[in-house]
Amino acid sequence: MPTATYTPLATVTLASATGTVTFSNIPTSGTYRDLILIITAQRTGSPVNVGMRFNGDSGSNYSSVFMTGTGSGTPPSGTVSGTNVQLDVYPYPPSSGFNNYIVQIMDYAATDKHKSVLVRVNDAGNATEASAARWASTAAVNSLALTLSNFNTGSTFSLYGVIA
Repeated sequence: MPTATYTPLATVTLASATGTVTFSNIPTSGTYRDLILIITAQRTGSPVNVGMRFNGDSGSNYSSVFMTGTGSGTPPSGTVSGTNVQLDVYPYPPSSGFNNYIVQIMDYAATDKHKSVLVRVNDAGNATEASAARWASTAAVNSLALTLSNFNTGSTFSLYGVIA
């Protein structure tokens, strides 16, 4: 079995706060099997969830199941659906400290299946979260956009292609 290799495709480090980070022209020629997105993010403004859309699709084609751990109490878990993949449902980015995200988009260039996404979040506070999501489309992913009320200066986003 071959060893998976991560190839850097693009990295964005914010020099000023912004509400959207977009990766476009993602190769769909079959060079890579999966995409890995590594995010270290902080927010400005009111707490909201980080959303991710593929190919500009703003339809209600996204759904996910999530679980959260805080070490105390009964943290939330459940399902969400809507117009984007919610990368974090409970530990949204803090206004101080940075959350770390690892997002795997499996078989992103396949045109015979819906896209599956696995997300892991380490909250700068005291929570962790894991979720599995689906984009109900057979289109190959050639762009993805991340949205938040405002990603703070210094937030970083790195996209990798995985050769399987």
